[in-house]
Amino acid sequence: MIDLAFFIGQKVWIPDANLYGVVQQIILNSDGMQYQIRYWDGSTRKSEWVFSDEIISAEKQKVV
Repeated sequence: MIDLAFFIGQKVWIPDANLYGVVQQIILNSDGMQYQIRYWDGSTRKSEWVFSDEIISAEKQKVV
């Protein structure tokens, strides 16, 4: 059984980018567990793959 740090649809904070996003997909590959995050940068919708140590639960940031 794999313990996921985040789940699909969860709101997260991306500190390095100073942005909030939502977990869109989860993948386990040879590099480890990665999460695809979708977010808005200005008026452009983007997505990036990140590791769990690169994001924080938005709930911990007290975001609704």
